Amino acid sequence: MQQMQQMQMQRGGMGGFPDLGANPQGAALAAAMAQVPGLDGAMGGVQGLGADGMGGMGRRGAAGNPREMAEVYQAAYAAAFYAQQQQLQQLLRMQAQAAQGARGAGGVGLDQAALAAAAAGLLGNVGYGGAFGGASNGFHGGKGSYGGGGYGGYGGGHRDDAHRGGNRGVGKNARGRGGGRGGPDGFGGRADHGVHRVGSSGGLDRGGGHGLGGGGLGVGVDSAAEAAEMDARFGSVQECLGTIATLARDQHGCRFLQRRFDEDGADAVDACFPEILAEAVELMMDPFGNYLVQKLLECCSDEQRVAVLEAVAKTADGEEDKDKPDDSKDSVKTKSQSPPFLVTVALNTHGTRAVQKLVETLRGPEQIKLAVAALKPGVVTLIKDLNGNHVVQRCLQRLNSNENQFVYDAAEAHCVEIATHRHGCCVLQRCVDHADETQRRALVEAIAGSSLALAQDPFGNYVVQYVLDLDLPWCNAQVMSRLAGTYAELSTQKFSSNVVEKCLKRSADRFELETHRDAVVREIMNSPLLDRLLMDPYGNYVVQSSLSVTHGALRNELVERIKPHLPLIKNSPFGKRILRLLLEHKK
Repeated sequence: MQQMQQMQMQRGGMGGFPDLGANPQGAALAAAMAQVPGLDGAMGGVQGLGADGMGGMGRRGAAGNPREMAEVYQAAYAAAFYAQQQQLQQLLRMQAQAAQGARGAGGVGLDQAALAAAAAGLLGNVGYGGAFGGASNGFHGGKGSYGGGGYGGYGGGHRDDAHRGGNRGVGKNARGRGGGRGGPDGFGGRADHGVHRVGSSGGLDRGGGHGLGGGGLGVGVDSAAEAAEMDARFGSVQECLGTIATLARDQHGCRFLQRRFDEDGADAVDACFPEILAEAVELMMDPFGNYLVQKLLECCSDEQRVAVLEAVAKTADGEEDKDKPDDSKDSVKTKSQSPPFLVTVALNTHGTRAVQKLVETLRGPEQIKLAVAALKPGVVTLIKDLNGNHVVQRCLQRLNSNENQFVYDAAEAHCVEIATHRHGCCVLQRCVDHADETQRRALVEAIAGSSLALAQDPFGNYVVQYVLDLDLPWCNAQVMSRLAGTYAELSTQKFSSNVVEKCLKRSADRFELETHRDAVVREIMNSPLLDRLLMDPYGNYVVQSSLSVTHGALRNELVERIKPHLPLIKNSPFGKRILRLLLEHKK
């Protein structure tokens, strides 16, 4: 209203515009504006937008004045903005009445059918989109400009993505659904090219900014008012057929379809399934679509789940080879094939959730076989990926050890590569947890065999310590044998010194490991690096552990080796700790 008042003051009211009937486009615009509730009061004395003020987008009439044309645009927009505000308030009042009637508050409430009909009238051709575009061609002389006509919501959609990047308002009419992906879904848009639109009731603006009052990406429980609003906006599932994939990419549309799956059951799932299946890969990686796919996997039948698995188990190479002759296919096989779509989806930030849900809902050997076959080619990549590693861990949790054999085979074959990776080291430890005895032994042997390299790695050292904590005597003995001859050097390193300490502590009071433990202590005390170890920030802890786990003659021998270095360690902050242990031993 402030914007309208300012323009009225500048023009002395809005009655001074040129004749409306002189231009066919102006006449059509006037007819559309005449239908907008509250427009008369907002426009004041507007008589028309003639040839002097109109002209097409990108061109002007012979006598066109650019300043007057800009003012015409601003005035028309302000009028429609005011009408839109009135429509919003009226719809909210109707929703409140409907909610009161549903609660039995004693008042006369509107039923859902009446609310839907009224909302369709408010959100249709006479709304924000219909006043500016649609069938009447709008200011720009093209369909859908400034919002587009149709029944698809307050915003409609701009057809010209590159020029306006408009809203993707979704509804029952093709003009309402069309448009780019620049603005937020739902009730409005964002500040765009100097035009401030109504604002979003929630949802992510994919074009670079949040709508006013934006909402989260998650799928929550809809209130009665929100449910009524979405029912009025989208209608029934049958009315949305043909646009399910588009709805799934919209925050409100996705929530509407999920609620329909819960309330209508198999009927809604069966009706939407073909369209979701056709774009399953893309929807699984969509910020909103992935939630609908997750809900579908929970509600669908086994046959439908198999169809989804078959769709995502395909490869891009396989899709390209369908139309090629047989002789060209042989040459393609020699090239490296791309992984199945399921691997690509699992690596995606949003797709990983859908794939985890797919693993959770697998039923029967046929489905498990399809999923395993699709994940197997990229299992090492998945294990090392920020998103993909969660899919592998979900397989370890949900599938039995035999079904997870493909994971254990990859972990054993690529043990060092996986163990030295930030995410891979965690997955490798979970593999040890979920494996059966045969699989665990094979995997632990692979880790122990590479323990010298792993002990010095920032991530691999944790894997070695983990298998030492399993308290398997044969495993600890193998690790300690692999590290033999390097204990003094390893003790001065940040990561490997922890492994040496773990070897000493885990072998304490274990008769079967006594020989290996004594060998470690003797190697340390006979090393020419002993004086360095006593004052080293890492090595001093290894010496302390050696003093703690040894007894009798071996401990006395170790103390005697340390005594010549006492003058040096007295002035060292790290050596003082060893000196304190020696004094306690003497007492």
